[in-house]
Amino acid sequence: MFAYFGTKRSIAHLYPEPVYDTIIEPFCGAASYSLYWKRWQKQVKLYDISPHVVSAWRFLIGATAQDVLSLPILKPEERLTKFKQLSQEERCFLGFMISASSAHRMNQATEKTRWTERTRKQIVNQLFKVRHWVVERRDFRFIPIEKATWFVDPPYGDSGHHYAWKLAKTGYTQLATCITDKWQGQIIVCEKESASWLKFEPLCRVQAAGGKYKKAGNIYTEGLYHRIDV
Repeated sequence: MFAYFGTKRSIAHLYPEPVYDTIIEPFCGAASYSLYWKRWQKQVKLYDISPHVVSAWRFLIGATAQDVLSLPILKPEERLTKFKQLSQEERCFLGFMISASSAHRMNQATEKTRWTERTRKQIVNQLFKVRHWVVERRDFRFIPIEKATWFVDPPYGDSGHHYAWKLAKTGYTQLATCITDKWQGQIIVCEKESASWLKFEPLCRVQAAGGKYKKAGNIYTEGLYHRIDV
């Protein structure tokens, strides 16, 4: 529902379907996995360490149609600071929408902004999907343990520098421990196939910049770790 670096929107259909009634995303970002097809009907719990991502989701989860329709459409080079009436949550949401799938919320609109009259109406038509979702700012190590479908899409080891809130090198060891020893149910983990902190199987070939299929350019093999506990 908003633009974000590393989104899985174009390949969400390739990941295993959730087998539990609850989906947990420890690094939720734009939550493309949970939004795909009918997955949004599950009980979805979003977590992220970024206060801007969490604020954007808090706006969407609690927004009315009128809240969204009243948000300004920015022209290229126009700045959010111009609109004094906006709340912090509205600024965070718009900060992602006026960017081109950035990992940072922006203050100035560009020619590539995704925030248009058409997009605004599309968001309004999707609000019902997330009304029952919950979001919380929390480090992945402290997420309450429950048997659920865990969709784990952390900052990738060799491209995580793009994010304002990064995962330290030691964090991958801690994350691997959570995945293999703590979290229960169905565990779906994303990374490049070449990553070594878990055993990843090839899923598909994708374009690095936006996750879209390309015949040429900066292409890598998306990896998948998948486990269902008995």
